[in-house]
Amino acid sequence: MEEELKRAKIRRGAIKRSLTRAAAFIESDDINTANLTQIRQRKEKIDATWKEFDDVQTTIDLISEEDEADNERRTFENKYFDIISRFEEIITTRAFGENNIPRDRERADNNQLREVSNTNSYLRLPKIELPTFSGGYEEWYPFYDTFVSLIHNQAYIPNIQKFHYLRSALRGEAAEVTQSLEISSDNYEEAWQLLRQRYDNKRLIIQKHIKAFFELPVVIKENYISLRSLLDGVSKHKRALKALGRSTDEWDDLLMHLITRLNGFHRAQMSHLGDHSKKISTINNCIQHE
Repeated sequence: MEEELKRAKIRRGAIKRSLTRAAAFIESDDINTANLTQIRQRKEKIDATWKEFDDVQTTIDLISEEDEADNERRTFENKYFDIISRFEEIITTRAFGENNIPRDRERADNNQLREVSNTNSYLRLPKIELPTFSGGYEEWYPFYDTFVSLIHNQAYIPNIQKFHYLRSALRGEAAEVTQSLEISSDNYEEAWQLLRQRYDNKRLIIQKHIKAFFELPVVIKENYISLRSLLDGVSKHKRALKALGRSTDEWDDLLMHLITRLNGFHRAQMSHLGDHSKKISTINNCIQHE
């Protein structure tokens, strides 16, 4: 039994090292000289490590009560999906570049082809970090729009990988919504629908923004920084309500409520604006020029 456990851990170490080598390859200059076929072959090799790791980790779990079993799986999953997604980005970029090479270049000599290859080498653009979502209704639509654009609507990303991205972006209450579902291709759509059923509530989101608007802190300190902070909060919820289809053109009554939250110093500073003080843009311009 101990010998079998030892062999399983050695095998697990070899699988983890293969991921490390793949990550090093992506970061090295070798990625620029490798052709598309070579890159695809490397990705296919990494694809196979998922099942290999799952099998060997299951063997270890059955033989021993390893305290770090969950952590081992989580660490491997994070690294695996990060590498796979980066390979996908590289392959997509390369394939697009090669498909757009003019036909007459196909007759160019080897030096010209090499130059074209270098020109179309993968550019390491900064990674776009996914926003996190912790269950605040006001946060739902910004998160939804970004996740749908970057992950959900990307046909080349497998559902199991989309589920991993989704899980990694959820926090707190939102994470609990999908916690009972195992990460699998079949469960991704169910997890996504569960989140939409819970948080895609336009009426409630509008109420949350209005409530947050009236709960903005009272301006006490006699400086423009505190007033600027209040106006930023007003503008934030104003834009959100407008995006949700609620007209924000008429704000006279709302701004009168805002002004009553100011102390005497700020009222005096804005009294010369007269009726214009009812416009957020006018107050903003006044503050910006102080």
